[in-house]
Amino acid sequence: MLDGILLRTGSLSDSFPELAEDLIRATLTHLKLPAGLLWVQDAGALIARQEKHEIVVCWEESWEQRGVIDPTLPEGLQGAIADSLPFPDAVGAPIHQPGGIVGEIWLSWPKEIDGRAGAPALLSELARQCCYLSRRFEARRWMAERFGRPLMLIGLSPEMRELDLFLERAANSELPVLLSGEFGTEKSLLASAIHALGPRRDRPFMQIHCTEPEGSPADWFAQADEGTLLLCDIDELPIALQKQLPHRLRSRLDQCFDQHSLPRPRVIATTTADLAERVREGSFSRALLAELDFLAATLPPLRQRSGDIQALLAAALRRQGVRPEERLGEEFVSLCRNYDWPGNLYELDQVVARLTVMGEHAIIGRNDVLRHVPWIAANQPDPVLAAAPKTGEDGVSQGNPDHWTVCAIQGDAEALTRLHPGLRRALLHMGRNYTGPLSMEQLARQAHVSPSHLSFLFRNELDTSFKSLMGRIRIHRAKEVLSSSARQPITDVALQLGYSDLSHFEKSFRKIVGLSPREFRRGAASGTDS
Repeated sequence: MLDGILLRTGSLSDSFPELAEDLIRATLTHLKLPAGLLWVQDAGALIARQEKHEIVVCWEESWEQRGVIDPTLPEGLQGAIADSLPFPDAVGAPIHQPGGIVGEIWLSWPKEIDGRAGAPALLSELARQCCYLSRRFEARRWMAERFGRPLMLIGLSPEMRELDLFLERAANSELPVLLSGEFGTEKSLLASAIHALGPRRDRPFMQIHCTEPEGSPADWFAQADEGTLLLCDIDELPIALQKQLPHRLRSRLDQCFDQHSLPRPRVIATTTADLAERVREGSFSRALLAELDFLAATLPPLRQRSGDIQALLAAALRRQGVRPEERLGEEFVSLCRNYDWPGNLYELDQVVARLTVMGEHAIIGRNDVLRHVPWIAANQPDPVLAAAPKTGEDGVSQGNPDHWTVCAIQGDAEALTRLHPGLRRALLHMGRNYTGPLSMEQLARQAHVSPSHLSFLFRNELDTSFKSLMGRIRIHRAKEVLSSSARQPITDVALQLGYSDLSHFEKSFRKIVGLSPREFRRGAASGTDS
């Protein structure tokens, strides 16, 4: 269930409050709950409610000043909040950090809504995730202050959540750390976060590039005394220098007895190689590996983290000074998700930087990729708008709702170029948000036009209505799900696509397709219907 919530959480957030809003919205939407509250120390309290098919969010920046919470209390905050919650039937969990409770999350969970029995376990997981996310932003603030670059770990995939757990535990230890991973993975970033979130954060952070190291090990350890010494690509360190390091490390193996006069940095090392194999080959010091390999983690390559690609692309666009919502298209995201990224994050940054400058269209699309970074699209089929009819010379098929349905689902901003900008934004938003309740007022806000004008644009440019087109988008996606999943219950398909009433779904499906969902599935399975 947690994966389902995190998949709904937005990937364009650039601050912890924005991400907290996305997380609460995703939780209420996924669980179909009426309200929720998230309080985090130094951020305030966020209250969210379902109102007329819309989630309304309100921040209380001075929650403590309202007398609800005494921030000096080390524990017992649950009772203080519970007595002041603005909604009934609530279940909650504290948000823990190593220093104690720093916040809480509460959900209004009426007894008639399914899943309440599992609420405590889910709330505990959500609270833990909130803690990890706030810690990521804490590390980002440290990096902005120390390096002038607000870098942070990105993504909510299971692989990145495993790294969050490692980061939390490693940051509060003094043991050496060994970080492995392919070229371009975030090894140095994770090492910086370990230092930033630990007790040495105000001490030196010394980074040595072992391929061409400057100075001697004695210099490195002296400069990093009481802080952290990061040895990047330690597998590239000349063997003569490797042999000097074990004598300077604060041995955990009782191999060096006179260590009182030695500098005392914590050592973190990164590598792209299998050091155990290098030891067997005789090209890496066995003693050094023994002194380093206490806390170890392997960073996953991007090809194993397709769920993080959109968030990583958004972060890369921000590093180029670009707003992701203005340039990041679904077509580009889809191509990137299906690419292997042998250079991992380094390659992704280069691709985004090139397309930011060279892309001919406001929204980066397939044509930009084919022209400037063609290897990204190699061996990936050109998406075919199967439902689109033959069009005129201008490429527009006004009056055919199936064409606009597929354009919206595919996120084909280029095919929508001729439309009014507000209508184009509306269709792209509908194509991404068809599973939840969406009113004309909400859509108009996303399109930056008034509801009455947006309604006019639907009629005048598309010859259809918002309600009718939204229904077609949902049914089109239902056809895809039914064709690809022969065993998924029809009821689950209906719920997945935003229909709470099965009879309404079946009636809408028959009206548009001409068959019932079951008849369509049988035909798709036998190959007689597409």
